[in-house]
Amino acid sequence: MEIFNQDKWFWDKSARNRIFAHALEERIYLGKTDFQKVQIFRSHSFGKILVLDDDIQSSEFDEFIYHESLVHPAMLTHPKPAKVLIIGGGEGATLREVLKHRTLERVVMVDIDRILIELCQKYLPEWSKNSFQDKRLIMIFQDAREYLLNSKEEFDIIISDLIDPLPDSPARFLLTKEFYELIKTRLSSNGIFIIQSSMLSIRDTYLHSLFYRTLTSVFSIVRSMGVFIPSYCNSWSFIMSSDKNDPLLITEHELLYSIKERVEGVLSFYDYEAHKSLFSLLKPIRKALENQKSILTDDTTELLSDLRRYT
Repeated sequence: MEIFNQDKWFWDKSARNRIFAHALEERIYLGKTDFQKVQIFRSHSFGKILVLDDDIQSSEFDEFIYHESLVHPAMLTHPKPAKVLIIGGGEGATLREVLKHRTLERVVMVDIDRILIELCQKYLPEWSKNSFQDKRLIMIFQDAREYLLNSKEEFDIIISDLIDPLPDSPARFLLTKEFYELIKTRLSSNGIFIIQSSMLSIRDTYLHSLFYRTLTSVFSIVRSMGVFIPSYCNSWSFIMSSDKNDPLLITEHELLYSIKERVEGVLSFYDYEAHKSLFSLLKPIRKALENQKSILTDDTTELLSDLRRYT
């Protein structure tokens, strides 16, 4: 194998002291939007892969693990989610999973990057599966914080599917206590907020624990989740927050009944065993959550540049 041939490998450098490499079969797209660098390639091991700002976002082989974990625990913990807001999620796969729910009446998707969504529909149609044509969708191209400040609409579920921000990115203000407080005002009385919250392993806890601690300053119920994603070569995490609904209280019978009655189509990953596994964190990770004392605010976004975020 020509390991050092840059033309034949994609080097994932998201960790400071580790590199993972994916053998390239085909380069599909390489360019920039007004907001981020975009690369789409076909790998030998994971099929097509989307890369934003040099970080792998999802792969054809295992994106269903990420997107089912992000969407269904929240949707099925809520008794009857009718209105959903998606922040980010440009591939359309988060939208695809939300649309599987029979209780859904309206979904608003807010993404700042119109070009990215067009690229994903063109080159990655397997992700969205025509979800952008669904009549229940309202698509808005705008900064999410600006949208929420100017809209008074309430939602049963709000899903934040944003990329990990660079320290100087405007997206950093979508991760602060002030933004989460704004989110809370746009949730219905028993609403649920869920975010993707970066890599999570006994080696990688900093960003997740920072988001977790920040969310606990806003919501009374905050639950961390983690699952291994093969194409990331690491476990990834999510955090669910609410003042009323606790995903740890749902029983096997309740969840399986809800899936049967409320979900159309196939769930390839999520079931009760997956639900239990998602919320079962290793002891060192639980300890890291307890030990994190910092809260991310609009005035302390420099915390995102801490070298502990990528080790």
